[in-house]
Amino acid sequence: DVWVVDDMAVIISNANGEWTKMVRFKGSNSNHEFYAASGRAIYKWDEGDDAFYAVHVSDSANDISDLESFDDSGTAGVLYAGRGTGDNYLRSTDGATFSDPTSPTGNAAKAELFLKVRNANGDSALMKTRTNKAAFTTDASTTANWGTEIKVGDVDHAVTSVFSVNDAGYVGKEDGLWVYNP
Repeated sequence: DVWVVDDMAVIISNANGEWTKMVRFKGSNSNHEFYAASGRAIYKWDEGDDAFYAVHVSDSANDISDLESFDDSGTAGVLYAGRGTGDNYLRSTDGATFSDPTSPTGNAAKAELFLKVRNANGDSALMKTRTNKAAFTTDASTTANWGTEIKVGDVDHAVTSVFSVNDAGYVGKEDGLWVYNP
């Protein structure tokens, strides 16, 4: 007997099944590519096959909670992947190799959600959330560059989303909407 398989799916164990937002990323290879994450895996969109293919599976027990593309200090671009409060965020300059940030210790290395905003100086900045706190940097390559975490709302209410409008950062929580407007 001969069998023809036209579709196949692989489900990574312990994955929550929820997808992050899709992110357009221009890495060191100079191509604009689209990435998304689900569970512990990061996927890249293949336009020719109309499919996502896994480019990284985290060895952590924590799911990828968010992706964001950001230009660190004039580099071509860096793709950031949050892994919640249980493990360090990941970064990649090529979309294929992911690693912890430099000096990956303490809370500065933890991130649930990322967002591009403007900081108080008007510079493009990356915001990250961890529990009920937010921090900002213009260069997330090392954790030493993150500013002091700012408390966002009450500790007993979880952050549910982040989004940007006119370069201001909005943090959605169970107890309301909080704004960072430099």
